[in-house]
Amino acid sequence: SVLVGLVFYTLGRLELGRIIYFFPTHVLVGCIGGIGIFIVKTGVEVTINQTLTMETLADAHSLNLFMVVVFYEVVLRVLEWANVHVIGLANSSDEEKKKPRFALLSPIYFCMITPIFYLALWAFDVDLQDANDAGYFFPKLESSCRTEDCSSSMMDSWWDTVFNEDLFDMWRVINFSNICWPAIVESIPTLIALSLFSLIHVPINIP
Repeated sequence: SVLVGLVFYTLGRLELGRIIYFFPTHVLVGCIGGIGIFIVKTGVEVTINQTLTMETLADAHSLNLFMVVVFYEVVLRVLEWANVHVIGLANSSDEEKKKPRFALLSPIYFCMITPIFYLALWAFDVDLQDANDAGYFFPKLESSCRTEDCSSSMMDSWWDTVFNEDLFDMWRVINFSNICWPAIVESIPTLIALSLFSLIHVPINIP
């Protein structure tokens, strides 16, 4: 992110922003399509917590985790379609200029996913520990268990769940002495390639 910011700043400072429009169209479309496939593959692997193969996708446990995501996605698409073609048209006299009736539908929906998930656990009487064992939560860091009753209950109260010392574990586990600096040096070409890839988004997103 820092490197991309420096590249954009340098191009703007030197007034070389137009250089990004010299990328051929087929190169832009190919790169965007390739990264889209990579994002979808990675998203599925994170969802099922396994490497994506036909065997893992057909596994009952993986399919159960995956179908929850599919359900949320289908509901969102149906709501967005209704927001434009049903509610939007009902409040618009010009069909060609139909617009979403509620512009904040998507962000509100995303904010409601977590409360709805916990409400579903409560409605079906599913224990949080059982849901955690089933893979519906990310595993806790090894260093986050500091008390003797770590194996008892996952949480004592809602407040302890959100505002406890484990919240800052991600900043405690970083040990710069364990970083392989030669590996970082070897990744510099990849960082430069990603910076160039960020540049080609501009002619697509900003016509």
